[in-house]
Amino acid sequence: MSDQVIRLYHIINLLPRYPAMTLTITKLQDQLLDRGYKVSLRTLQRDMNALESIFAGISCKKRTDRSVCWYWAEEAPLHISKLTLKQEWGDKHHPSFRPAKSSNESNYCKVA
Repeated sequence: MSDQVIRLYHIINLLPRYPAMTLTITKLQDQLLDRGYKVSLRTLQRDMNALESIFAGISCKKRTDRSVCWYWAEEAPLHISKLTLKQEWGDKHHPSFRPAKSSNESNYCKVA
């Protein structure tokens, strides 16, 4: 399986549920780096646009500072964020794979 597919899997799991929280591309980039994925902002923008076109529940909101926050819509029909990778699969195919750290609200944008 390609690194891109595994990265997309992690992105799907990192997205918070709206309206409580959202996630900017730069915060997403930081969280992926914590998991061993060094990826450019432009690549993440492309990834998010692709995921938004595939999953009806992924959406974004532009803020006044021109940043874009991503999230799972409150009414999203899928609960994909509860999926987990098999640890042995992650270790075998991607040695830099590390389990997600505990959720930290400071990584997300509060929605007013």
